[in-house]
Amino acid sequence: CCLIEFNKNEYWLHPAIRIEAINRLKASEDWKQAHSIAATFWTDSIQSVEKIEEAIQAFEAYYHSLEIKDFENAAQVILYRRKNKWHIAEPLGISFWRVGLLHPMFRAIAQIIDKVKNEALLSELNTIFGYINNLLGEVIPAIEHYKKAYNLATKVLQCSDLEALSIKQELRLKSVKAASLIDLGCAFIDLGEIGQAIETFKACQSSLNHPELHRYVLACWYHLAYLYSTQGFPEEALQLAKQVNSQLIVTQWSSSSQGYALVFLGLTYANLHYLEESEQMLRRAIAFAEASNYLQVKAKALTGFATLCSLQGKPKEALNYHQESIELLDKMGAKSDLAEAYLQLALTEQKQEKGKESQHHFEQAIQLFTQMQASKQVERVRDLMKKSGGGCLTDKTKKQECG
Repeated sequence: CCLIEFNKNEYWLHPAIRIEAINRLKASEDWKQAHSIAATFWTDSIQSVEKIEEAIQAFEAYYHSLEIKDFENAAQVILYRRKNKWHIAEPLGISFWRVGLLHPMFRAIAQIIDKVKNEALLSELNTIFGYINNLLGEVIPAIEHYKKAYNLATKVLQCSDLEALSIKQELRLKSVKAASLIDLGCAFIDLGEIGQAIETFKACQSSLNHPELHRYVLACWYHLAYLYSTQGFPEEALQLAKQVNSQLIVTQWSSSSQGYALVFLGLTYANLHYLEESEQMLRRAIAFAEASNYLQVKAKALTGFATLCSLQGKPKEALNYHQESIELLDKMGAKSDLAEAYLQLALTEQKQEKGKESQHHFEQAIQLFTQMQASKQVERVRDLMKKSGGGCLTDKTKKQECG
């Protein structure tokens, strides 16, 4: 047979010859070198991840590292930071969830996380893996990854000669500690454990005293503002919201923090009945999410905007925004946010006296919260159903709750 095949002005090795060439290359040292060079090439070829295609192309380096069992470098591919036009440099793992590629990144990290030995890398990897688990509704495992990330970063900082660590490395480890605590607080919110969430954010903010870490203090504040607005502390909520709002423009945010700041401020203002301020924040959140292709932020903002429209007496617009949000979250597989989106849709339908539709979406929220082992959230939904007079669950939902 021919060694080379040809078609439409393109040449390639005959499949049998290609297999033999690969086998010979694997048996030589050139195999590792070739993959290492290829990994470096793909990493260097993408300077900024703004589109899904760029994320996928940059991730080619991971497969080359995996092929030669270089798990440390595979981790570094996921953690490699690139600047873009919206915010400070973000790791590729975060870029993946920004553009909605949760499942591919989940599988990639799961494949290497038990094989990475470098504890500094492992702390960062656990933070990202925890967050992706959280989004996918695996909140209990996510909490364990956040705790592991925090403990590993603490260990490296305590055991290392701080003079040997560069300022950049030290700040990065302190950032991991802060991010893991904030993410832990968010996990408690998803589980409906509001008291634990508040205590976690308070503990995080009190531990941060470096000016380079101030954005994490602000992240604690906007989460606390939102939580206080739901728990009957309007003055505390408004004070924190105003503090964050005054620093929105001057703060150098990460991609997720910038989007979340706008969303949570919008939700806080809505809870406090500052509807004009709420609309402004949520519109900015949607605009930011569309410009940066941040699907989860867009979906959360749409859910908030739908609730706002309901408060403003715009029922049709509210239902449209709910539907758009749910479609996005369902496509991403973001179970935690999807459960809340179904609940908010049910509440909107309840206000519009759409009893059958409201009942159905209450039950969908319960099913998802049950899968997440979020018993406090299930109780919350059931209480809201009783208030609406829709307290009877279908047999299917009862079975799901009983596990």
